[in-house]
Amino acid sequence: ENPFFMYLCFLKVHNPNNPSPRWKGKSPGGGTYLDALMELDDNTGQVVQAIRNLGLAENALVVWTTDNGAWVDAWPDAGYTPFRGGKGTTWEGGVRVPGIAYWKGMIKPGRVSDDVFDLMDLFSTAVHLAGADARLPKDRYIDGVDQTSFLLHDEGQGNRECVFFWFKS
Repeated sequence: ENPFFMYLCFLKVHNPNNPSPRWKGKSPGGGTYLDALMELDDNTGQVVQAIRNLGLAENALVVWTTDNGAWVDAWPDAGYTPFRGGKGTTWEGGVRVPGIAYWKGMIKPGRVSDDVFDLMDLFSTAVHLAGADARLPKDRYIDGVDQTSFLLHDEGQGNRECVFFWFKS
């Protein structure tokens, strides 16, 4: 009956990529990174299953993403990106990340898009979905774009045209 917001950050898979003892040696590919990745997958599945078990799936937007691009220079757990740059850079490979959005009955399963959706857009989208647009402050700029139509329409297009990045040392 009461709306809520949950922000859950898993430590996995961030250096050091050490799986918990239960997951050590469990991945088919072997290695601590892949073991930790399997643990992350299992933990994510437990959260989604709990949402389903509580009967909240039809009223819950779940977004799964990461905070930066691949850490391409970290042996042996180096990531891969087809884009220029990686973690710690402002090139596309450093900021373009995968994301999954799930909302039972609202977001078409299996839909794939490469439209631009920035993490800042989650704020504006969540505010709109909560019906709280009028409560946003009018005395400052909100650097987020409402992406509700992109998420909820089967062929929805992103509402953000670009994202600006700069690096100053």
